[in-house]
Formats: sequence, structure tokens, C-alpha cells
Amino acid sequence: MRKSPLALALLASLSSPLFAEALDNTEHLVVTASRGDKPVSSLPNMVTIINAEALERQGRVNDDLSSILAQLVPGFAPPSQQLSSRGESLRGRQPLYLIDGVPQSNPLRDGSRDGHTIDIALIERVEVIQGANALHGMGASGGIINIVTKRPQDDSLSVNAGIESNDDFDKDGLGYHLGASLAKNLGDTQFLLGLQYRDRGLFFDANDQAIGTDPTQGDLMDSRSSDLFAKVVHQLDAQQQLSLTVNAFELESRGDYVLVNGDVATGRPTSSIKGDNPGDPSRNQVRTYSLDYRNSQFFGGQQFHGQLFYQDFEGLFGGGTFATFQDPALGPDFYDQSRINSQKTGLKLTLVKDQLAGLPVKAVYGLDLFRDKTDQDLAQSGRTWVPQSRYDNLAPYLQLDWQLLDSVLISAGLRHEKVDMKIPDYQTLYSYGGYQVKGGTPSFSETMKNLGASWQINGQWRLFANLSQGFSMPDVGRVTRGVNQPDVSIADYLVLKPIITDNRELGLAYQGDWGRGQLSLWENESDLGSRLVANADGIFEVRREATKVNGFSADLGFYLGESGTLGLVYSQLDGRYDSNDDGQVDADLDAANVSPDSLTVYLDGQYGDLDWRLAASHYFDKDFADGQGGQSAHFDGYSLLSLSLGYELGQHKLSFGVDNLLDKQYIDYLAQTQASNSSYQAGRGRTLRLGYRYNF
Repeated sequence: MRKSPLALALLASLSSPLFAEALDNTEHLVVTASRGDKPVSSLPNMVTIINAEALERQGRVNDDLSSILAQLVPGFAPPSQQLSSRGESLRGRQPLYLIDGVPQSNPLRDGSRDGHTIDIALIERVEVIQGANALHGMGASGGIINIVTKRPQDDSLSVNAGIESNDDFDKDGLGYHLGASLAKNLGDTQFLLGLQYRDRGLFFDANDQAIGTDPTQGDLMDSRSSDLFAKVVHQLDAQQQLSLTVNAFELESRGDYVLVNGDVATGRPTSSIKGDNPGDPSRNQVRTYSLDYRNSQFFGGQQFHGQLFYQDFEGLFGGGTFATFQDPALGPDFYDQSRINSQKTGLKLTLVKDQLAGLPVKAVYGLDLFRDKTDQDLAQSGRTWVPQSRYDNLAPYLQLDWQLLDSVLISAGLRHEKVDMKIPDYQTLYSYGGYQVKGGTPSFSETMKNLGASWQINGQWRLFANLSQGFSMPDVGRVTRGVNQPDVSIADYLVLKPIITDNRELGLAYQGDWGRGQLSLWENESDLGSRLVANADGIFEVRREATKVNGFSADLGFYLGESGTLGLVYSQLDGRYDSNDDGQVDADLDAANVSPDSLTVYLDGQYGDLDWRLAASHYFDKDFADGQGGQSAHFDGYSLLSLSLGYELGQHKLSFGVDNLLDKQYIDYLAQTQASNSSYQAGRGRTLRLGYRYNF
């Protein structure tokens, strides 16, 4: 792995006691995504906990989760600022999004919408376990992003409101949000009701030009979203608890603007003008239900957690007269748009046994059952693009934590993935050849292994290391719809083989009077990886090749007395793939698959009733080698500054946030490297947000 001078300097900084982590006292927090509800100090991984305070401060600047993750999580790619999360990788691979343990990703047809299924005002904290792992099975090749929703506590009622605008206060750029939450404690039963509504205006760049819409993936700008959330917790007795969570989220574009292509050669970005879009506005519509049962004294003093969940997802994408959608039978220049429909059902059973057989061994074991039924159609013509397919997953697992010494914890585990798919016979679209494809019932069986160790050197320092594997499928829908040759049988189609990602990590953590922090050297590789490649219409298809990504991550902070924290989040990574099928990784993964090196430095703190956060983020230049001795793309880095202020006065809370404080004009990371006139999109210019909350 290439080691930058900054990475070496950060390693050297560990000789100083003056380093810390900017977020909460995470070593004492329980990580629910770990399945055994383990403290951070017992995990042999780099873990980032974004607590309620950090979410609130960063949420004054950015109201979408991807932008918050990009600021606070090392190795997370620059945000797209769109409805799609395409290109938003973690450590060069796709993360698995969970909400209270419920998977948001669709293994059969990943539409890159899993980062936009809940309003950030309903989130209590976010747990990020970095690196490929099989804790929750499918899709965590880059790590796990577990969104923990708010819980009912004391009786409370609060309302919140806010407005946002670009710095020229253009009428079309005005947006607002409204929300309320009610919590009630009825003794053994507590409930929480929350409602959030957001109306986003048009986005403008630093030159006060309207940013171009994305007619394919969909936009956050010029949209409306609503989220109705309910959670009921009932204490059956001293040991047993039952809870029900319901979340109904919808985000829909207004569709009031049309795209004006940019010009890569002259550096002119895309823009938007008023106009009518044929078809229906793009949208996300997600309904999630989760029933949880916990028993702290189950069958011999074990802890038991059972979770039954169901999710209904519809994602409608933008449309166009794309060549991919054309068919002579429908006439010339036919307009169409795609839609993903997915229904996910699952059952998670987890048991925790302390002092197994009287030994200093903790066992976490259980069984996961999961079913996904997904199809993708073309909404205007009713044609099938991806036939309704079924994905069944059965996964028993066992994780052992052995307290070898008072200061040494050894972790080891197995998870067996049994996958059965059912794909019917179908016909590809005319643009792919209109071939008849014989369906089948492909099945796969793999056992994932992990081994880790955590050594508490003293009261402040901890060394950790792990070897782990992640299991995921390539985007099955992209694979099946992309068949462009005759006589293909799904039953033995190589492209549908699972992705096994091997992850290796060595890290150092510190927690002391002067601060907190984490450093990590890591690499991951897959013999048969999955790479996204855009076609001429900007529609991504899957390529299966060997891939390897390695890097260095740092999350540090320096406490400045009682008044504030000086923090630093740094990530450096390189990603390569096998471009000529010779078994050697020889070309750079592109921006849709890996992030650039990045550095964020921030100062936050509180003085009396005033709190603040000032952050400077820089994305470094990046060249992409093509494997032939040439350069396939180049990215010109940029720096952005943001400011967050909050003032509390009794029951009132005022907040103010500024994104891109210096009004820097820049082109998005993905847009620069794709070099397409239709997607050459600028980032947002200076954006102002004013918020108010009242607690009754």
C-alpha cells in the first residue's frame, strides 16, 4: 500500500497524549450492530459512532445522511447530493445499510436508494463498523451502517421547523421543513410518534446557476419528503420486552425542471430550466415494520433477541428516450422510466451465553432467515426489465469471544450462508437483443470466517487486528437484464456467483484524559469482485473481475480544555481490478467504485448555551490508471468549509448552518471522472439553513 507523508505523520502523532476522537465517549457505548450488543472496546474493527449531538450539529449543515457520513466517517465517498447513493462507497466497496437491524439494501436489484429511507430527525445515532464482515450477512463488503432510531423515554412533546436557501435567496431555491414528536411513558408501556416533512427547492452552484437535474437516478432538490414514525415498547416483566417499530417514508421529485447539458471540454456544468417532464416524478416509497422480543433470562440464563421484519420498497427512477429503452414496436424516441419493486421479509434469532461451560468465553449464536422478492419494470410501457425473482437466505452463525487474559480478547466466528434463488424464464429488452433466457434456481453455499484480537495495552491504549470475510451477491437484476447473447441459462451463469471479500485490518485506539482516537491499516480483496460500469445512457452494468482495495484511516481529536475539540478525519485508499482477466489487478477502480483521499479538520465545542462546529474538508487530486500505461480519468480535488451554530434558551433552540461557507465552485467527484456532458454536475454553492425547535 502506498503510504502518504500525512499517514506517516499521523502514525507518529500517537506518541503524544493529546489526541482524541471528536464524537462521544464511544468506548463505553454498546454497538447493537455487533449482534451481541458489545462495547466498542471489544470489537477488533475500526468503529465510528455518530451520536445524537454530532448528528444534530452536522444536520444543521446537511439534511441528508450521505453528506453527514462523508464528513464524519473515514473512507466514505463524497456524497452525490442526489436521491441515488451510487458511488457512495465505504472503503472502496458497498456498505450494508440497516435501520435498527433491518436491511435497507435489495440483494436482487440494488437501485442505490438504500441511503434515503428515513428522515435524519428520527435518528438517535449511527453505528459504522468498517470493513467486510458477515455479522448480518448479505452485502456488507465495505462495512455496516446501522441507523438506530429514537426511543421513547420521558414524557415529551417537541416541534421543529426550518428554512434553507442559497445565498442569493432565489425564490426557486427556497426550502423548508416541519416536524413534531410526541413521547409518552405509561408505566410498562412507552411510545414515540414522529412526523417530519421537508420541501426542498432547486440547488444552485457557487456561480448562482441552477444545478442540473439527473433524469436517470432522481434528485433530492426540487422534491418533497415525509416520514411517519412510530415505536411502542412494552415491558412484559423484569426480563422481557416487546417492541414494535413502523416507519413510512416517501420522497418524491416535483419534476418541474429539465436538464440542460453541460460541456466537459469548456468546463461548463449542467444546469436546469423550467420545463415539463413526461412520465411520473422519481420517488422512493418505503414501508418498514419490525417486531422485536428480548429476554434477558432465556433458557439457562441466556440473553435472547428475536426480530421479525417486513419492508415494502418502491423506487421509481427518472426517464428518457434512452437507447436502452427503445423498441421499433413502440415507435421512435419512446420515453420510458424504470421502477424497482421489492418486498423483504426476515427473521433474526440471536442468543448470548456468558461464561460458556464455566470458561471466560462469551458465545453469540443464532439463525437468520431472509426472503427478497424483487422485479424491475418499465413504468410507461409495462415491459419487464428484470423478472420477478426470489432470493432465500438461511444463515446459522456462531461468534466466540475468549477473554484469554485480563487485557487480551480473542474473537472467532463462523457464518454459513445458504442462498437459493428462483428466476423465471424471461426475454431481454430489444436493445439487449431480445433474447429468450432460460430461468433457473441457482443456489450457493459458503461459510464465512472471522478471527480477531484486541489487546488492552494499558488503561489508555488498545491494539486490535482482524481477518474477516464478507458475503454479498452482485446486483442480480443488473446481471439478468444485461444478458446480450443467445442460449444463456441462468442456472450456470458465472456472473451470478457470490462475492466473497477477504478483509484484513490492523489498528490502534486510544482513550484517555486528553482525548480519543483510532488508526487503521487495512486491505480487502475479492477473486471475483463486482464493478459498476456506466453505458452510454448513464445506466450502470455489472462487470465481474478480481478487485483489491487497501488504505489507511484515521479518526482523531484533541481536547482543548472544556471549551472544545479539535478533530481530524483522514482516509487514503487505492483500488485496483483485473482489466484483462490474467489474474493480476492492473487498473484503477473508477470513481463509481472508490473514493478519493480525503481530510476533514474540525473544531467544535460549547460555551454556555452556545454550541458550534467549524469544519474544513479537502478531497485530494486523483489519477486513474487504465492498465495500459495510460490514464483513464483525472479528478481535481477541492476544499469546502462549513459552519454550524446552536443556541439554547430555556425550552427554545435556535440553529444556523452554512454549507460551502466560502462559496467554492467545483464539479462533483463522480461527474468529473465520468466526463459526460449530461452528468457534468457542479456541487452546491453557499447554502444557508435556519432552524427552530421548541420543547413543551
